[in-house]
Amino acid sequence: MVDYFNRSAVSIKEINSNMLIAYERYMRSERTMTRINQLGNEVTTKEKGLSDSGLHNKMRDLRTLFNAARDHYNNEDLGIYRIKHYPFKKYKVGSSPLTKKRNNTLEQVLTIRDCVTIPGSRAELAKELYMLSFYLCGINAVDLYQITERDVRNGRLDYNRSKTQDKRKDNAFISIKIVDEVSLYWKNI
Repeated sequence: MVDYFNRSAVSIKEINSNMLIAYERYMRSERTMTRINQLGNEVTTKEKGLSDSGLHNKMRDLRTLFNAARDHYNNEDLGIYRIKHYPFKKYKVGSSPLTKKRNNTLEQVLTIRDCVTIPGSRAELAKELYMLSFYLCGINAVDLYQITERDVRNGRLDYNRSKTQDKRKDNAFISIKIVDEVSLYWKNI
């Protein structure tokens, strides 16, 4: 939004349904952005317009931020309404578009498994993490990182999926049989 308004401060009153429509057009178009990188240097890049799913995520996050501001500054119990308007009544974010399946083919998996990498290199680490995730039924990196010896029992890996454990009654419990190939990539088993 800083780029869209060309300033660092924006009044919530400026966020209205017409602005959201114009902002959507802006986000879909190619734009030049200047940011400070990790070294403290200014870097200017040309960004492509957002896809349907990228736009949906940005507008969903903006709606979430707007709702949080309304919750913080308004007090319905006392009849205090500092933010009276609600642009998302007219501008609908909608549901997220379906994403294309990105499953790898058997040939792709074998190519990754069999590629020769330099020991200790980032390429070797990437290959080993990919194969470990593959053999553990697509386990996420965050869950892989959090696994301890306690999670391995009777030849199975039992864990709660971090991403969804707070959203499910079963705490997103997952139990995976540890196949022999896992020991090639996971030295601690």
